[in-house]
Amino acid sequence: MSKQEAPIIHQPIRESFGRLDKSAKLDQLRRFNISLTTYGLTEPELRDVFEQIRDLGFTPVRFYEVLRAVAWLMRREHIPMPAGRKNKQARGKTVEEILGRMRFKKGDGNELRIHVRLQDGTDQDIIADSVRYEDQLTTDIQQLEGDSMVLGKVLQWIKDFAKQETQLAIEENNPTQIPVNGPRILFQGINVVNNVNMKKKADHAITTMKHGAIRFGVLREVVRQGQIERRRRELATALAKGEIIMVPKFRLVNWPKDALMSHAREQVAAAVDEYIQKNNILCDPQDLKYQTLFRLTTYEVSDVFVNGSQLNNYLRDHSAYVDWRNILNLDAQFIQQFRINPKILAATIEEQYLIIKQRLQNSSLPVERILTRTGMFAEPGWVIQKRGNAIFAVQEEGVTATAGLVPLAFREINPEFAKQFHQDLHYIHTPRADIAFGLYIVGEDLPFSVLALEKIDRPYKQNVLLIQGYNPCYCYDLTRLYSRPGAPGNTSSSMFSLTFNHIKNNYPEIQAVVSAFMPSYATGISMISGGFDNPVLIKPLVHVFEERMIDGRNTWEHVTKRRQQESRGRRIRNKFPLLPTIELMSSLQSPRYAPFPEAKDFMIEII
Repeated sequence: MSKQEAPIIHQPIRESFGRLDKSAKLDQLRRFNISLTTYGLTEPELRDVFEQIRDLGFTPVRFYEVLRAVAWLMRREHIPMPAGRKNKQARGKTVEEILGRMRFKKGDGNELRIHVRLQDGTDQDIIADSVRYEDQLTTDIQQLEGDSMVLGKVLQWIKDFAKQETQLAIEENNPTQIPVNGPRILFQGINVVNNVNMKKKADHAITTMKHGAIRFGVLREVVRQGQIERRRRELATALAKGEIIMVPKFRLVNWPKDALMSHAREQVAAAVDEYIQKNNILCDPQDLKYQTLFRLTTYEVSDVFVNGSQLNNYLRDHSAYVDWRNILNLDAQFIQQFRINPKILAATIEEQYLIIKQRLQNSSLPVERILTRTGMFAEPGWVIQKRGNAIFAVQEEGVTATAGLVPLAFREINPEFAKQFHQDLHYIHTPRADIAFGLYIVGEDLPFSVLALEKIDRPYKQNVLLIQGYNPCYCYDLTRLYSRPGAPGNTSSSMFSLTFNHIKNNYPEIQAVVSAFMPSYATGISMISGGFDNPVLIKPLVHVFEERMIDGRNTWEHVTKRRQQESRGRRIRNKFPLLPTIELMSSLQSPRYAPFPEAKDFMIEII
């Protein structure tokens, strides 16, 4: 029986917010509570926040007012509060007894009033009587708020109330203090310094206090959380029914290896290096090697290798064309007997160099400066080290020495600048960048390594992230990383580490980053050591080439799926059996939602 894949994996998480009618949006509001944290707001701004929240039908629950009610009852009935560390439990019991006599009652205008049962059995609204204690209450509340036992009891009382109601807007000092069945929203004053911890914990931060912006921001976030909640239920149902294909995660002990392509890669690398040296050409050897390897896969195995029919029969006998898992069991020693046909290899290198040559001639970058190996890029043994807050390149023999250090600078760069590098020099040649970073030798104007991130836009990736417990609205693809020839050996893993540290300090809302890796062509060690240690998805690896005419010669250029959408030329695709592409995830913070049980040991297979 053939595998069947649940269509839900490829469906967008939500409809466009603008397409939902008013009744659909209001229906979402009725099902949720929201958490509100304010930071650096003026008193008029604070009043406006709660006014717009009430306009949406939410009832504010003010944490401060609960503390005020506790302090008021203690004053009115002369209830002593046991002091000292030894009386911590006694204080907790006293607060519990006070809270047990309190309850919320809705008043006019979507307001909650706290009513207290007095010793004489009557019910008292504290607002009507608290004015006479105003001076003392301010001091009392400060003392109560500074007591962890009192604070914990009050928070629990509000939590218990929130479980019974919906459409509450619960005020918090810090997001996540009180679990709510809806979004956590941070209102931050425009003139205050970013609070990284608050932004990290919040689902959405609103910094503009323009009229209507608060109302719109809250409404959109509630609708988004409702759609995410619905999709998570749908995904859980599909998983329970076995409609989503799950396979055990790759671990270091069973990391996938492709004996056929590893053998081909060694031969191609040697031939490309010889071609570059013999013809004294300017290009990135990695680019030419990958383009040659990709292009070779579009031929029949029997044509690419000398005595290739024997190798092709071996692959068919072992069902390597039927299921990628069978590639893992191929005999490397048997495969190493076969050599690539030198005529086909030479012609393929020549063809792919023509494409690269034309691309470099049309580039606006100073390609000669980038691709010519000078200084440390012409010497072996350099590595990148971080020492305190500084970054250096050092030679491995002198990693503890202070002499001969090359100071480096890592910084955020213009995404359009990164796209130039990745368009012309990265072997995929399809730039994608919303945020970008560069690593420089101090004093130089060109980075020697350029990394780009882009917001997740593929539905299947968004759904996989939901299964892992993350909000895909705050997750990114690490789309491209290019390092110039001769860059220090650990440049890739260093760029990952430096990028993640920068994100945590400057983009605290970003929850996770994913990136693709092709095990048929590389080991993935730099990705794993750089933090991409969680395989979450595998998908078929397909190479597509499109016909191009260059200098009157027919050539075939590798084109990604995104580039295929822009052109309509004649195409060919790979015929070699290849291992699937792996999507690896790096978690930058704890999951927003509970990960599905399957997320720990399994990854999704796209077929």
